Amino acid sequence: MSFLNIEIKAKFLKTSEVDNYIHSLNFTFEGNYKQTDTYFNVNFGRLKLRQQSPGSDCLIFYDRENKILPKESKYQIVNIGDAGSAVQLLSAAMGVLVIVKKKREFWRWKNVRVFFDQVENLGSFIEFEAVCKSEEDIIPSRENVNYLMTALNVKEEDLVATSYSDLIMSIKT
Repeated sequence: MSFLNIEIKAKFLKTSEVDNYIHSLNFTFEGNYKQTDTYFNVNFGRLKLRQQSPGSDCLIFYDRENKILPKESKYQIVNIGDAGSAVQLLSAAMGVLVIVKKKREFWRWKNVRVFFDQVENLGSFIEFEAVCKSEEDIIPSRENVNYLMTALNVKEEDLVATSYSDLIMSIKT
């Protein structure tokens, strides 16, 4: 089954002002996670195996344009029972592109997942993923993302077009 999000990512430092705003808008706290995303070589899109604590591990394929402003991301997710064996199998078959490690603070507002990420070797980021259940959700989802960008003072010059995997690979070269 395929899903669709409207997304942004930006360099961002969470402050006490942001904390106050989160509480005033009645965000719902979903949890703190440690995640390791192993990206594999694929012909198009991105394929990663996410190992997460707490929570269940999953294989995620997604395809989206590398652009700054809110963008559509089409994705599929499959839960993985034995992530260690899956990483070994996929590594042997496809090769590992890069590994991304992060700590993620997860909040929810309306249909938007809000992540405050601390990414190893990259720093602090914020991500918005507005979940679209149908085509009719695309416009209101864009509006929600734009509203949060303004409300949390996410500046356009801090927006990031690419994935964490691309950012890590760019500093390794």
